[in-house]
Amino acid sequence: MNTEAREIVASYLTGNRVSHEELERACNIINAEDRAYADYLRREVGLSSDWTNTCDVFLEHVDTFCEMSRDERQREMPSLVRHAEECASCRGVYWDVKGFWQPSALIAEAKTVVRQMAETLRLGVDAAGLLLERGLTPVPVLRLGVAGVQLDAEKTVDGRGFLMEEQEEAVAGLRQKEWVLDDEENNCSVRLKIEGLPEGGVQIWASLEASAGSLVQVAGARITVRALESGSVWVQAPLEKYSPSGPPLVLPGGRWTISVHAVGGDGNVEWRIPLDAEAVP
Repeated sequence: MNTEAREIVASYLTGNRVSHEELERACNIINAEDRAYADYLRREVGLSSDWTNTCDVFLEHVDTFCEMSRDERQREMPSLVRHAEECASCRGVYWDVKGFWQPSALIAEAKTVVRQMAETLRLGVDAAGLLLERGLTPVPVLRLGVAGVQLDAEKTVDGRGFLMEEQEEAVAGLRQKEWVLDDEENNCSVRLKIEGLPEGGVQIWASLEASAGSLVQVAGARITVRALESGSVWVQAPLEKYSPSGPPLVLPGGRWTISVHAVGGDGNVEWRIPLDAEAVP
């Protein structure tokens, strides 16, 4: 019995931070030298596949993972929460299954249908303005490096979520990322391009794009940004003011709610996107 290997695996499964290399080494030792404990872990996790492949574990449980609340996931699947936060590939699967938006909610007095994003867009910003995706933030569709090199997200990350060697240097300098948040219910998308600024701030360009057949009226769309905790308005303006071809909307580090407003087929629609931009060392 290898006590150290058991302790490493137990620490990982209870949600503590363990490096991939350390975990892989412990798993290999247990599979080779401690079959009884390996079988016990298989029974506890309930998988027929190799329990050491965390991506397989996540994919097998992704439907349940998506149905759980944030607190339930942290309590019952802490190791999978951490894995999804660190693995862009599995995080992409999570959003594919869950969808970007919670079920529509109607604010009757305002005759507005609210589409709330399912998770907070969490970004760390270092002193050089480099953006770090945190938590279960969606994988961006486009990443722009300091030198202006554009990288498609699917080509930046390999199947296990690790950066491909030939692009590691370029990706290390990322300052600007872009998200397209599809709303299949309204047949449109909210597009956000965010660039990091020193001291944790960000600048944002936003647009609303309607697909063919959509009843959403892009013309006349507006944007409102509020401080998340106080609800005070930071910006309220026509959305086109901060389109990708115009000047950016500048926000200091903090917790915000970005709302995009437009007229839809049955009245007003509001897309709410919580944003957490935090300075990191």
